[in-house]
Amino acid sequence: MSASPLPRRRLRNRLMLVFAGFTLLLAMLFGLYALLFVYTVEDRLFDTLLEREAAAQQAHYAAHGRWSPPRNGFMDVVERTDALPDGIGDVLGEEPARREFAGTQGRHYHLRALDPPAPAPRAWLVAEVSGLLAVRPMRSEMLQLLAWTGTIAVALALLVGGWRDGPPHRSHDWRRPSGTRRRNGCRPTSRPASPTTRSGCSPAAWTT
Repeated sequence: MSASPLPRRRLRNRLMLVFAGFTLLLAMLFGLYALLFVYTVEDRLFDTLLEREAAAQQAHYAAHGRWSPPRNGFMDVVERTDALPDGIGDVLGEEPARREFAGTQGRHYHLRALDPPAPAPRAWLVAEVSGLLAVRPMRSEMLQLLAWTGTIAVALALLVGGWRDGPPHRSHDWRRPSGTRRRNGCRPTSRPASPTTRSGCSPAAWTT
């Protein structure tokens, strides 16, 4: 008796759904990790530039008692919080630990505090990095690439989940079927008999 094709079809559909769901989950996770990685690398680069400039500014202030013009043209030293551009001072009053700000007209800022010896007030090293951003301008292209890659991966997973082997190969069984009896004194064997066998027996000698 052959198994009904309906349970097989249901099992295949479930396998396809499992493969597709698992692949989609992995694609989303790896896409999220990729975006976080590139954003982290970019922000870390700006923080390193600010850190080096801040060290140079602190050394210059300790030697001359004033701040020097930054070596990078996209940086500036602001000596008062209320003089920070694009209302950053107001946001900084509500979130003192914040160091990254989005300005108007696409501008983007990174900040670092400059703390001179007392009683001099704190100053701010401001970097306007909108012209240096590499990830944000190509964010839509990256998302499209991740979406297409995820779609292809899910399609391949569906093909793997829907793939199945052909009907199983059945080897010949020469053992005597149940309900047979020997004829002419022949003794059935577990392997096919040839006309040249000593016993002269063959499957044709079996009768039901």
